[in-house]
Parts: sequence; C-alpha cells; structure tokens
Amino acid sequence: MAAPQVMINERERVGPPLAGGQAGETAALVQERRPAAVAALAAGGIAGPILFTTLVIAQGLLQPDYSHLALPISALAAWPAGWVQNLNFVAFGLLMTAYAIGLHVGVRPARAGVIGPALLVLSAVGLVVAGSLPWSRADGGFVVPRDTSRAPSWRSSALAAGSA
Repeated sequence: MAAPQVMINERERVGPPLAGGQAGETAALVQERRPAAVAALAAGGIAGPILFTTLVIAQGLLQPDYSHLALPISALAAWPAGWVQNLNFVAFGLLMTAYAIGLHVGVRPARAGVIGPALLVLSAVGLVVAGSLPWSRADGGFVVPRDTSRAPSWRSSALAAGSA
C-alpha cells in the first residue's frame, strides 16, 4: 500500500507525510516559498521593460547620428558602444523568460493556460537572438544608414517596427 501524499493544490504533491504531524509544516513551508519565488520572477516582468527603455533612450542620446524616429532600436548596435545594446537585448530576453515562468507558475492552471507564457518565451527567445546577432554586413562592417534627417514614411516605419 502506497504512503498517502499531502495535497498542496491540484498540480503539486509533497511526498509521504512526515512522522508526528510534520506534514502540515512541510506543506506550509512549500506554500510560503512559492509566492516569494513567483514574486521574484514577476519582478523580471516589471524590471525588464524599464531597464530596456532606459538603456535605449540613454544610448540614443549618446549617439548624435542616431534618430529614434528614423532608425530601429537594433541600429544602436552598429555604433562603437553597440555591445551595450546587444547586452540590453539579451538581458531583456532573460528577464521576460523569468516573467513567463513566474506567470505560468503563479496563475491557476487552465486548459489553455500555457499559451500566454509560451508566447512570452517565444518573444524572449527573439530578443536573445537579436542580442546575439549584431547588425553587420557579410564583410563584417557595421551597417549605419546615412540619411537620418528625413522623416520616415509609413512604409519604412512599419518595416523598422517589424525588424526591431
């Protein structure tokens, strides 16, 4: 006969109960740690966009030829301090992955409950890839568009939004 298990919720089980009524203490300890971990992972969803936006604005101000209107954010990687933008993409991707995990663990289980976190992880993978592959030509030179003084057309704005 199998030892009874303590139910924490529908998805998790803690092994056989401990002797002397310690099973309730173990279950309470697991329940206390879970919200703290979920809160820490959710903090990635708060910190990630703030950090990313702050670094994009700061780096854009430090590059006099860069235009937030005419160039995509990825173009910041083409300047000498481009490694900062590459690192920014990777850090944002990792923080969004942490957020997706926290969202999946923290939300009540549902039939389609994995779709939202899965889409967040997919976008996070795209951010990590964007940070891993800097803007450059086949010969290794960086690509920086020459004329950034013109206002962008709706078509170039849509293309820039799709490439960022």
